[in-house]
Amino acid sequence: MDKRVTKRLLWCCWIVPRRKRTEWFREWHAEVWHWAHFLVESERQSAHTEQELLRHCWGAFSDALWHRLNRVAVLDFLRTYPLSPGFCLIALVIALSVLIAGSPMSRLCPRRRTRNRCREAGGRCESASGLQGMRDALTSQKYLMTPDDMNAILTEMQQEQREKMALAVKEFSEKN
Repeated sequence: MDKRVTKRLLWCCWIVPRRKRTEWFREWHAEVWHWAHFLVESERQSAHTEQELLRHCWGAFSDALWHRLNRVAVLDFLRTYPLSPGFCLIALVIALSVLIAGSPMSRLCPRRRTRNRCREAGGRCESASGLQGMRDALTSQKYLMTPDDMNAILTEMQQEQREKMALAVKEFSEKN
């Protein structure tokens, strides 16, 4: 039997789990040995049949991976794990993390703005915390919002609320 065949089988052998390795190698070696000796005895050995035998040995890689991954266990895991409480908790934590990281308030975080201001100022850092930091973040050039703009927005929102309340009271009084 060709040394190339044995080398391929030995390389594939390392993929197979240790406890199954010896049995797996004996099985594949016996199969290839019988095929090679059949070709010799039947006087069919040629360059073409040797290449065919080498191509058959590539199947040893997929068989070795099959033994390593244990297809039944993998499919069972994929079927049952998404139904477990642990998977649900992990999915919720990931979803909340993505929502929090993408929320507009994460961009207005005073600590983040302070860190960015420290980098921009070349390491000189002025502390901004709490509501003062939030106001500083809103009035920074990045957001282009002045305290007057904030007051105008707040007044507009309050006016809309008053109008909605008045409309609701009017509708209620008309029904009764």
